[in-house]
Amino acid sequence: MSSKVDSFKLKGKSLSWAAMVVFAIILTGCQPKHDEYSVLWGKTDTYDKFLWKEQIPDTLKQTLCFDFNDDARQYLSSPLRIGVFKKTEHGHLTPVPTSEAQLFVDGKALENNILTVQPTESEKEVGVVFSPNAENKMHYWYLKPVDTAGLDRINDQAQYGADDALMEIKLRKRHVMNPLAEGLLWFGMIVGAALVLWFLILKRMFFPVFRVTRLQLTGPEPYMSLLKLKNYRLCILSAHPEKQSALNRLFCGEIKYEVNPMWTAPVVFEPRDKKSIRVRPDKNTYSTDARIMKTNADYVLVNELSKTKTNMRIS
Repeated sequence: MSSKVDSFKLKGKSLSWAAMVVFAIILTGCQPKHDEYSVLWGKTDTYDKFLWKEQIPDTLKQTLCFDFNDDARQYLSSPLRIGVFKKTEHGHLTPVPTSEAQLFVDGKALENNILTVQPTESEKEVGVVFSPNAENKMHYWYLKPVDTAGLDRINDQAQYGADDALMEIKLRKRHVMNPLAEGLLWFGMIVGAALVLWFLILKRMFFPVFRVTRLQLTGPEPYMSLLKLKNYRLCILSAHPEKQSALNRLFCGEIKYEVNPMWTAPVVFEPRDKKSIRVRPDKNTYSTDARIMKTNADYVLVNELSKTKTNMRIS
């Protein structure tokens, strides 16, 4: 993030007026102003390492603009040195240590967070990087000259107070959840909600289960079988054993298989309601006297190839 903040202006007609202005400056002109004295420098979010996702510290950049007049250029005996300060409990300004944050210009760290400005310079891009030790809060800092280059006293008169600041800057540091961890958490919540929705509602809508209790099959002699149907989603008569996958059983419902060599083609029974089921025989091999079987009624399944019959009854 980079934007121009405001201008340091020295436009007095006399040295005395210029000297007073350089230390009582309002930064304006480089960006829209909200509060002329207080500027939001930037915001950064920090987070802990999670798996392969590790934070790269943000550099909060702003461009400071300077406007020195002819008198200032003539009488500045050395470069103007500006430091970053914060207030103590007693309201006094104390330098922001590099253990809390580091200032950069052109990618180079500033020693003791001191910014050096030549009278011929019009702007500098300044970056701030918080250290992990910095508190997670809104930080209120102050730009203040640490060396007034000889302009602090005019005719032995003090022009600048020890705790006077050029401007206040605000920087927000916030600790948040690691984006990867947050993304996985949201993904897990969405998947979890989808699973709950599927198992509680949608699964029974798309894959209903039998509500009748059992299916009785008799014939041809000596075949007889009593199959439990309740809570199965299908019942299949087959000559060959089939294995249902665990995932299919979990997400779609369990299938009841009745395996016997006499079933020369599959016969499928499906749920209908709490007092009936559907029967779907292979039409090339079997026929039945009804496609809807109701409880406590007898039905016949006929093998058209062998002409054998099987009596069916549900309850």
